[in-house]
Amino acid sequence: MCGICGFNWENEELLKEMLVSTKHRGPDDQGTYIEKNMSLGHNRLSIIDLSENGKNPLWNENKTICVLHNGEIYNYKEIKKELIEKKHRFRSKTDSEVILHGYEEFGEEILKKLNGMFAFAIYNRMNKRIFVARDRLGIKPLYYHYNKKENKLIFASEIKAILNYKELKKEPNYEAITEYLTFQNILDEKTFFKGINILPPGNYLTLKNNNLEKVEYWKPEFRYKKRSYMETLNEFREILKRSIKRHLISDVPVGSYLSGGFDSGTATTMASKIYPNKFNTFTCTFDVKGEYDETPCARAVASQIGANNFEIELKKEDFVKNIEKMIYHLDEPKVGIPIISQYPLSKLASKHVKVTLTGHGGDELFAGYPVFQAKLFAQKSKTVKAFLKILKNKKRLNIAYYLFMPKIYPEIKNGIFIAFPEKEKIKALTKEFLHKTKEYSPEKEVKKVLKNYENLTEIEKLQLLYMKTYLPSLFIAQDKMEMAHSTEARVPLCDNELVDFSLSIPIEQKLKNNELKGIIKNSMKGIIPDILYSQEKRGFPTPLGNWLKQGLDKYFEEVLLSEKAIKRNIYKKKYVKKLLKKTDFWSVNKLWCLLNIELWHRIFIDPS
Repeated sequence: MCGICGFNWENEELLKEMLVSTKHRGPDDQGTYIEKNMSLGHNRLSIIDLSENGKNPLWNENKTICVLHNGEIYNYKEIKKELIEKKHRFRSKTDSEVILHGYEEFGEEILKKLNGMFAFAIYNRMNKRIFVARDRLGIKPLYYHYNKKENKLIFASEIKAILNYKELKKEPNYEAITEYLTFQNILDEKTFFKGINILPPGNYLTLKNNNLEKVEYWKPEFRYKKRSYMETLNEFREILKRSIKRHLISDVPVGSYLSGGFDSGTATTMASKIYPNKFNTFTCTFDVKGEYDETPCARAVASQIGANNFEIELKKEDFVKNIEKMIYHLDEPKVGIPIISQYPLSKLASKHVKVTLTGHGGDELFAGYPVFQAKLFAQKSKTVKAFLKILKNKKRLNIAYYLFMPKIYPEIKNGIFIAFPEKEKIKALTKEFLHKTKEYSPEKEVKKVLKNYENLTEIEKLQLLYMKTYLPSLFIAQDKMEMAHSTEARVPLCDNELVDFSLSIPIEQKLKNNELKGIIKNSMKGIIPDILYSQEKRGFPTPLGNWLKQGLDKYFEEVLLSEKAIKRNIYKKKYVKKLLKKTDFWSVNKLWCLLNIELWHRIFIDPS
């Protein structure tokens, strides 16, 4: 992983400032290229081919085309072999150079050959064309600002780099803020900063002849394959092995995060069977135990594979210590409360390894959330017998929430998390803020995501929503927390082959016997410890509510009820005062959103 940045004019000072802003993404080396029409910069985190030959920008043989690359291409050796047969000459052993020569040979079509996580930029000196692309699922981030009138494009791996461009005024994007309040996420390419967008997953930009074009080169498609359940389980295991092997390619030490769940346990266990050295694993726990303690399962996995298991325990004091650093590195509020653990856990991992594996993607690709059960029930059966079956389900309250709450809050019908329904916003937010965002509609935003997918079933649309909105936000949060400590996170469950495989499996198999994520669970029986099968799905539980009861509410009160916060005219003081007295799941999530928004303003918008 690295940090890339650039713009289509000459300004050495601005380029230096952008590179300084993202030095944490690549402290191992730095490379630049500057000419009249282009300024390019790269902070390198050396993972593959640690030699000087891997320094970016990397140029082709006649120095007409160069590449800046952030990420990893896991099938680069296969593509390289093909390119060598076509007479391309390589001077490094990097995957970055494969992108470069692949673009020379195949143009934009190279994107369809790449299996990996990436955000890269290619510049052609001859025709002054800039080509910027992001991987299929959006594992690696890429932000940009384009001034059409002046034909100025500036891009970077992190927003904070672009903020060095003084001609771009730092202004809050209130539509993005209200969308975050709704979904605890932003569903499209807008960001908290007016004028700065994120390139959507599976898209590329081309700037040539005063014209910026955005193209979607990949989108998920359901192509069901007929196979028995046992055949599905066996095929999953075989594809997983290949994916893990690809994701272990590295010239630096690799470890894994262990949350105590099936996804991280699966990735870690399979990796330990292939990795040549003793595996390092990393687990986060809290000073509040009970339902928040996942260490028994994590330790069981670590013990079974003989890993060096490193643990960190978080207290409420750590929340106060880390929250502003986290928001700074995130660039804008992203996802929910569980991110609290990622920042300190990444810091711990960075002391031992440079690359970590995560279990991201298992829930989204293989139906791991109760909402999938609710949608399947609504789609397939509405009989009394089927309803009684739901009442016996351990997650019946979660299922019932998605079945019945849409009658009160219509936004919930789409199946993705809602922090502030529109009715609640009227109670919580000021008239001034509501007026600024009066054109905003959650339903319109969801429809935009699902545009061109009108013919899908409701449960297919749900799977796409999670794949196209929630999963990319998890990736960005993970990327930023890792990069804050100069480490790289990889997601083997989101390998191209596994993603395509998941899209070929009917939901009836994914939820066979009404079991969440049954394909992963049943394929790993006898391979991972039995203790994982006796626990309920937890979903990264974080004791923020408990910490509020233990005195953390004073910090929230100090921030949210401060004079500067109230003067922003976003939320009502009276509403927040009442909210601070509550510690239930929904109230805590609302407080989390409001705190993130206020701290973001202080870090990025308020005068220094």
